[in-house]
Amino acid sequence: MSKFKAYQYFVIVMLACLPSLYLLLRYPPFFNQTDSLVYFDYPLPIPHYPVFYPLYCHAFLLFFHGSVLTLYGILIVQHIFYCLAVIYMTWYFKSGKARVLFLLLMFFAFRASFFVHGIYTESWAIIATGFIMGALLRICFNRGNNIRIHYFIYFLSFALLLLTRFAGLFLVFVLPVYLILKSIQDKNMRSPETFRLIARQLLLTAGIIAVVQLTTTVTLRHYDKPGLSVYGRPGTYRINSALDPANTWRNTKQVLATYKASTNDTLVKRTFDVLADSGVICWAGAYQQVDSLKVELAGKGLISKPVSTDEYLNSAFKIYLFHPGCYPFASILRDFTSLYINVGLLTDQVSYSVHFVQKDFLLFRASMMGARRYIEDHIFIDDYLKIYTDPLLFLSGFLVSGILILIFIPIKRKLKIPADLTRLFWSVVITVTFCHLLVTLLTINIGRYAQPAEFMLYTMFCVAVAAGKFESEKP
Repeated sequence: MSKFKAYQYFVIVMLACLPSLYLLLRYPPFFNQTDSLVYFDYPLPIPHYPVFYPLYCHAFLLFFHGSVLTLYGILIVQHIFYCLAVIYMTWYFKSGKARVLFLLLMFFAFRASFFVHGIYTESWAIIATGFIMGALLRICFNRGNNIRIHYFIYFLSFALLLLTRFAGLFLVFVLPVYLILKSIQDKNMRSPETFRLIARQLLLTAGIIAVVQLTTTVTLRHYDKPGLSVYGRPGTYRINSALDPANTWRNTKQVLATYKASTNDTLVKRTFDVLADSGVICWAGAYQQVDSLKVELAGKGLISKPVSTDEYLNSAFKIYLFHPGCYPFASILRDFTSLYINVGLLTDQVSYSVHFVQKDFLLFRASMMGARRYIEDHIFIDDYLKIYTDPLLFLSGFLVSGILILIFIPIKRKLKIPADLTRLFWSVVITVTFCHLLVTLLTINIGRYAQPAEFMLYTMFCVAVAAGKFESEKP
């Protein structure tokens, strides 16, 4: 290896690691209130989360015996793999200047780095998305010595994404959308080969789902735990919105009557009464009330065979889904729009970390006493509050997907971004829009849910700009 190449590699690696080093040296771990506690209590009675992240955290707990190294070990490994994902994307470029520009732009992906620096399932979802983007670029433009290796990385990364965040499945549509757009615009692509590529992608997706399902089933059997769907829990927020007069154009009493008329189950009817209460703002509160009602009605003989409380929430949510005329369109539109302009996302998450160090960490079990003592003695509210004056937070706050989409059009013309990269960018935009729409139909907007999709769009924007500036030829 020549000295020049060694120097270039060193610069690339340092630039890729700079955001992670900045966060590790400046901030303590970020937390998502009590959600960051449950990952250390796995196996749970019902897997509220996909299996990967709780097992990942549990492995560090066992290895470091609940000391502070449990927390920092989790963060350091997350940062290492995040840097590797960024480097993998960087090596798509042939030009050294394009690589450097891409990394400089990625430095402002502060929203993604933030979640990597915390106890969040989104951390590994973002990492997996980075590897997916790196593989996708090579698959779409046939770059790389052995394209099968990149297909393999694509396969493993999507499996990891689904084992971390189930909603990541929708990002699999990027490649089919790209192929469809290309076949519409390029007559040479209207051939059986295009359909074979789409068929291969569908088979790949089926394989990914099969691997994820098998992994989940084996894990649950190993811990002798039931595999129960809990999609009704996040769905409770949407039902609550549908029954709120401020969010629907229909009379809420009519909406409630419509929902109740759709079931003969007494407890499901009562579940809608619970969710019509504007005071119920958390799924856990609704769950507890429905669970108490189940015990009460079973004692009165009004329920012959009570089932899991989650099944009643699931049934109520299915009724909501099959009545689109009752959807809370005002709330859905507001949440959908905010996903494109969610400037204040990180400040909300910081408040959760502040709440955690004030109160939640005291709920750590005995197995995490070392980490609890460290938080009590060494992490203070001021450690988090300094983020409000952080210039990176200020700058990255404006790099939301809505603004990126708007400025892409003039940038594309000025930089002469290659047509194929432009198609891929719009394929990502279409897929991300589809993801945002599904998220807002299913639950309220919690901006962190959209972070893998946001990260994909931001990285695609950075790739297009860097390629347009220094690699204007065909990708």
